[in-house]
Amino acid sequence: TGVLGGNAPQAKADTAATSKDATEGNTATAATDAAAPSGPPVGVAAPDTVLLADFDNGSEMTSYGLGFGSRDDKDRGGNSTISQKLVEGGARNSRGALEVTGTVGTAIPYAFVGTSFIPNPAEVTEWDKMGTMDYSNKKTLSFFARGDGHTYTVMILNPVIQGIPPMYGFVAGPEWTEVRVPLHNLAGLDLQRVKLISIGANTPGPFSFAIDDVRIE
Repeated sequence: TGVLGGNAPQAKADTAATSKDATEGNTATAATDAAAPSGPPVGVAAPDTVLLADFDNGSEMTSYGLGFGSRDDKDRGGNSTISQKLVEGGARNSRGALEVTGTVGTAIPYAFVGTSFIPNPAEVTEWDKMGTMDYSNKKTLSFFARGDGHTYTVMILNPVIQGIPPMYGFVAGPEWTEVRVPLHNLAGLDLQRVKLISIGANTPGPFSFAIDDVRIE
C-alpha cells in the first residue's frame, strides 16, 4: 500500500473479498483482539461518536482524527495519480459527498491509491510516529458508495503487519449502495491498534468513485 511514507506493507490486488463474499461468511479468520506481548501498546479508546464524516459541511474533515486525504504511490516509485473533491448530492438526498478519481499505474507491483483516514494522529505526520486507536468494541465500518462499476478496496492497517493487510472489496455501481464491513471478520486485523483506514483502487487503469456517510459502530 505505502499510502504514508512508503513504509506500510504491500497488498495483492486479488485478495480482497467482495461485499457479497463477506456477508456469506467466506472471509478468513476473525480479527485479532491483541498483538504479541512485545508489540506496540493498545491504542486510544475509540470515541462513542458513530459518524466519521458526511461531507455535508463542505469539508473532508472527520469527527475525530485527520480528515480523509488522498494518497498516491509516487513515494514508492509508482506512477499512479489521484485527486479528490467534494461534490453536491450525496447518498439518501444528502447535501454532499466525497468524489475520488485518478489512474492506477503500472510502474510498481501491487499499486494502491485511495483516500485515507488516520484516527489518532500525532503532532508530526511521519508514519512511524502516528498513534493508533482501539476499535475492539466496534463491529462495523459502513459507508455509501457509487462509481464506475469497478471493484474497490477497504484496507485497514496496523502498526505491525505480517503479510497481506486486512482488506475488504466492494463494487461501486451507478447508484448509491451501502457497504458494511464486518470488522471482527477481517483476517489478521488487530482492532486494538488501528492506524489507518483507506478506501481506494488497486486495479491498473482509470477509476472514479464517491463515498458518503462514513460510520464506525
